[in-house]
Amino acid sequence: MERMRQPSFALTTLTVAVLVLFGLAVKSIQPLVPEIATNRLESESSQFLRQASKQPIDWYPLGPEPFARARRLDKPVMLVVGAPWSTIGRIADKHVFEDVDVGTALARNFVCVRVDGQLNPQWLGAFLPLTRPEWQLLDGFQIWFLDPQGRMFSAVRGFGKTVSTDPASFVLALDEVLSEYRQIRLNDPAAQVPGDAQQRDIRRIVESDSPEPFDGGGFAESLRTLLDREHGGFTAFNRTQPYPAALRYFLEAGELNTFQEAADLLLRGPLVDWLDGGFFAAIRHRGKPILEFDKVATTNADLMLTFAQAGEMFDDERYRFVARRTFEALSNDFVLNGRIAACRVGDEDERDRSARSSFSPRRLRELLPEPSDRDWARDRLGLRVETNPMMVIRVDGVAALIREGEQWERVSDLLRKGSAKPSLAISGTALVDGYVASRLVRTARLFGDEASMRAASLRVDRLSVYVANDDVRHSDDPSSTSEPYLGDYLAVADAYFQDYCATGHIPSLRTSVRILDRALTLFAGPAPGVWKGLFRDPDALGVADVNVPEVLDLKSDSSTAQMMSLASRLGRILIDLDSRSSESAPLAARFNQAALSTAQRVRGLVPRLVLFGSAAVGGLVSEFDQPTAVCVGPDSVAAANELAKKAPNRLVVPALDLVRPDLQKRSAGCYVVRGGEVRGPFSVDEAARLLSAR
Repeated sequence: MERMRQPSFALTTLTVAVLVLFGLAVKSIQPLVPEIATNRLESESSQFLRQASKQPIDWYPLGPEPFARARRLDKPVMLVVGAPWSTIGRIADKHVFEDVDVGTALARNFVCVRVDGQLNPQWLGAFLPLTRPEWQLLDGFQIWFLDPQGRMFSAVRGFGKTVSTDPASFVLALDEVLSEYRQIRLNDPAAQVPGDAQQRDIRRIVESDSPEPFDGGGFAESLRTLLDREHGGFTAFNRTQPYPAALRYFLEAGELNTFQEAADLLLRGPLVDWLDGGFFAAIRHRGKPILEFDKVATTNADLMLTFAQAGEMFDDERYRFVARRTFEALSNDFVLNGRIAACRVGDEDERDRSARSSFSPRRLRELLPEPSDRDWARDRLGLRVETNPMMVIRVDGVAALIREGEQWERVSDLLRKGSAKPSLAISGTALVDGYVASRLVRTARLFGDEASMRAASLRVDRLSVYVANDDVRHSDDPSSTSEPYLGDYLAVADAYFQDYCATGHIPSLRTSVRILDRALTLFAGPAPGVWKGLFRDPDALGVADVNVPEVLDLKSDSSTAQMMSLASRLGRILIDLDSRSSESAPLAARFNQAALSTAQRVRGLVPRLVLFGSAAVGGLVSEFDQPTAVCVGPDSVAAANELAKKAPNRLVVPALDLVRPDLQKRSAGCYVVRGGEVRGPFSVDEAARLLSAR
């Protein structure tokens, strides 16, 4: 075989010299190269705002200035509401808003405002609070258009789905919006009246009122038709998500076979993050299924609790395994600066694969050099490119994975050690810390081990930074200007309530009661059972009609659902049948009235709440006409926790302090309460049988 000819010494020397001279030339002119211009978002603390700081767009953060400018220049406002856990938001920033033609079109015709919906959660649900899904607007990325008076008249519908994410398509969409605006300015009868759709939604919510029961079975069937049988989760508008409230509804409504069907589909699909625990955000369908690798803390907390409840109800180790791994992820991997991060940010590349969670054949060989490990990963973890183009772990047999625990731990540890470290975003908000803490406590109560309860209680202990007297601050940053939000109050109040249920800690009970009582006053809306998102209207901004009720679930249960649930639960356990003048009796009456009036509103909205309002509809099933257990005696906390594990979808509380003063006078044991009927005392097992009966 002929040997490859070696380059001459002279040629090598010349090549090196040229490279050195080129490097010196580049270094000498570097100071002359202008830096990329930045806009006014560069100094913002929000990651979602900062990621737009180098775009050729004159962005404004939320405030009165851009709306005053719009009125002065008679220009419409483009209001972008997003969050760091939005894959579509990152795509828009990278491929659309960095485009010079898009920047030129926006500068000529619009005033541009950008809002971080995680730091200002009320803005994620501010527009079209009832019909937003019909406009195909994502919960994590929305583009709205307002007239100079701050009235919404249009939006980019289906961005990333029916509207392409390429710049030319977006410019065409802007032209259509301008055409709409010109029609409005000319008083064209065919034009959308600014603010009309918004006011119509608000009227529908305020005027909804139905004392009639709803068809729970029909609602369950509507959800069942949305199951994605290939990928798991629920699909609407070409997008598949886990939707924990929809999954939970099957449990609450007693649709147990349907729950198992839906849960098993989810566990076999790619939405489960088997490597790190928990669940990915979504799959979008554009020709091929594309996995979005963001992980949202509140969504994962709801899924964790649902699978923990199912694990006890069905005595199923698979569900317990998934719940425990999600618990560990939230308690450890989601902690940022001592708080729970709002999300783990997706790390997708141009090929829509994750640097951490996707495993190409080449990468699999590098991380698992032993052929036996690679074969096991291909067989048990579904890492065969022929059948799994996404090349994320997909487990068809969870039970087998649990049985082969030692092999699983070894292989998964090797995969994790060779993978990029995930990035977290936004910590220090009452909504996320409180919401996740409440579900950690409920889940730890079902696990029944001290280590889990200590980890959950730590998260409750750290909520004190948000609470001042009976008020709840949105942020742990004293300099934050974020407005207090109903979701903050309810999340923190529920966390303290769950802490009482699990530990019997009386200060937690009283804190929960005070915060809820305060929220009922601050956030009361224009009609009973209607709750505003903010207690101060943002009129100073110049935006119309945005302090609206939240009836659709975002990445957590809607505020309406949370209010109905917490008010019902506290109302039920504070009743004192022996005395109407006791400390707890008026609170019970106030809370029960709030729960009932909210339920009446929700019943009137059920036809519009399929999937996107599942939490509120589920509350109609789980919080009314359902038995509650109250445990009395010196061992009431231990008995309540034992009973809660046997009846995981029922409210079980120890009778201490304000809780059922009338029952505290009776003999020790477990009492089952339904409406005004009290039965007992029973043993834990007897009470469990009564609670499980339908």
